[in-house]
Amino acid sequence: MKNKDLIENYYHQLAELQNQFWFNNLDMKEYCVRYDAINKRLSELKNETRRKTFWGKIKIFAGQQKKKLSEIIARCRASRSRT
Repeated sequence: MKNKDLIENYYHQLAELQNQFWFNNLDMKEYCVRYDAINKRLSELKNETRRKTFWGKIKIFAGQQKKKLSEIIARCRASRSRT
């Protein structure tokens, strides 16, 4: 499963948990333990997703900068060879 699907699944679990707490007399302690566990995993997945996106952007940016530097170096070498 992709992180996006997992995150969506955890949100559904939270909704079901709240439903059980409010309408099916789920014990407060059990609710808190399960809520914290789901929330912790949800937070981890969100951070993982952000990191991948962030590093992906950095790699793209680094590739673009490398290309620009290569072009500048090529122009400098070409101008030196002319003289």
